[in-house]
Amino acid sequence: LFLSLLWLQARPFYEQLFQRSYSPTAFVLSNIKANLPILLPWLILSLAFDLLARLPWPAFQEMLNSFWGDILLFILFVFFLVLFFPPLVRRLWNCTPVEAGPLRTEIEDFCRSQDFYPKIFYWPLFEGRVLTAGIMGIIPGFRYLLITPALAAVLDREELQSVLAHEIGHVRKFHLVLYILLFIGFSILAGVLTEPLPHLLLNSDWFFRLLIWTELPGDGLLTFLSTVPMLLLILLYFRFLFGYFIRNFERQADLHVFKAQGTSIPLIRSFEKIAAMSGNIRDQKNWHHFGIGERIDYLERCERDRSQIQRHDRKVYSSLALYFILVCAALASSFFLDFSSDFSSKGIKPELRYNRIILQQKVQEEPENSIWWTQLGHILVESRMEEQAIAAYEEALQRPPLQPMAANNMAWLLLTAEDRSLRDNERALQLARSAAASIKTGGVYDTLATALWANAQIHEAILVEEEAARLDPHNAKNQAYYQEQIKTFRTSRWQSK
Repeated sequence: LFLSLLWLQARPFYEQLFQRSYSPTAFVLSNIKANLPILLPWLILSLAFDLLARLPWPAFQEMLNSFWGDILLFILFVFFLVLFFPPLVRRLWNCTPVEAGPLRTEIEDFCRSQDFYPKIFYWPLFEGRVLTAGIMGIIPGFRYLLITPALAAVLDREELQSVLAHEIGHVRKFHLVLYILLFIGFSILAGVLTEPLPHLLLNSDWFFRLLIWTELPGDGLLTFLSTVPMLLLILLYFRFLFGYFIRNFERQADLHVFKAQGTSIPLIRSFEKIAAMSGNIRDQKNWHHFGIGERIDYLERCERDRSQIQRHDRKVYSSLALYFILVCAALASSFFLDFSSDFSSKGIKPELRYNRIILQQKVQEEPENSIWWTQLGHILVESRMEEQAIAAYEEALQRPPLQPMAANNMAWLLLTAEDRSLRDNERALQLARSAAASIKTGGVYDTLATALWANAQIHEAILVEEEAARLDPHNAKNQAYYQEQIKTFRTSRWQSK
């Protein structure tokens, strides 16, 4: 929507520049269609994943969330890119076949001489007035050679062949496949970074000091601090690493003219024309291509010394080898490292520390809501902060809505606290009775039975524990626990537990 507002503001200038008239709606739609291919693969992949996740098959859902599920999604993604993406983009961009005539015959003859058989289309980029060409599609039957009408009009026969040789060079050097692998490499690196980052943040004291000092919502701060490195990774990866490869791929494609035509002179003439007719951009730098002047200079050096061609190929292939070694190492690290268990803080899981601070913020924001006090009590118990947990449960019991589980958990804590000075068997029995009156589950009845046993009411404890077993008949592990409890009640005193 934001881009649509920008396009609407740009419409009058576009119409003036290209002498075309568009309605606001048609102009915005044309720009959406032009830019949609950037997002379309990810949108379709996300849609496919969401639809698969809705299928009511538990075994399939388990597989989908496993390593093999990731492989399945990757196969779907590649299948879409290879088969459906090129023809879909061609239609979105309104590309039309180059009509029969001298131009089409000339292109077909040259492509045939290179054992190359693409489908040939006009590319109406900016009304077809941009001087450029492109190749799209990995599989030959779904491969499209795109050329703008303006470029076809200004180049002579040899110059046009040199541009075609450049595009064929991309195919011969497998650049289209490598682009996909570079995107996959980014996904792997982003995944490897994403997994340990929250653990690193939650394990750092400065994060919690910042959380307390700023009084910001904890989930928002964690998301922000986790997102910033990802944004930096995107910037650095695509601006520098991906930019490095794409520039050198373009240079490899330029050098293919030596194999196709034996010389780079026609391509140099093409570049000079394009630079002059595009607003004297010969010396303009470009992050994803070398500047036109740089490309011309390198071609001229290769004219004088053809060994530069092999030297550049070795540079590209050694860079790719190093890149894939690093990506594989990053991928291997994600399999062998368990970040959730490797990071800890003072023997307490950092997630508990984080949740405790978040809930402390919640009880400050809504002190009359018993839900937050109850959840804070649970976290404090897990954090072995027993006295604070009892205080939190006390607050929960004094506020609406009624929290029977607060009573149940506090009763258990009063029975089993490591700090024996906190134990209170009589209060625990009162709380356990209150919880059991509202919640009839095996766990709650077990708490009541234990409280009865602690207060020397052995017969009642056994009856309640038997009821707990009847309330939870399908869990074999729990059934064994209940039977062990009954045996303990009959043979032991509370103090000996």
